[in-house]
Amino acid sequence: MLVSARRCNEYRGTGSLEGTQEKWIIDVLYAFNAGDLNKFNQYSPQWAEWDDLQKHKDFLMGKIRLLSLMEVGLLFLADLC
Repeated sequence: MLVSARRCNEYRGTGSLEGTQEKWIIDVLYAFNAGDLNKFNQYSPQWAEWDDLQKHKDFLMGKIRLLSLMEVGLLFLADLC
């Protein structure tokens, strides 16, 4: 199950996952939402253990690539302003 970015912010703000084995989940979600494919892949050993993430790996990889393209486009537009 994926946690929404808003929920992710709540966890990060309260530090409820800080110092736990599940802290990587927050980092993966931030990498995913930012379209940071390299950082997302750094956590591959952790999320590969989750059957539902592994089952939808192709979909997730396609989506993070789209998010990465959107991020590049937004950065390009920001440079024009």
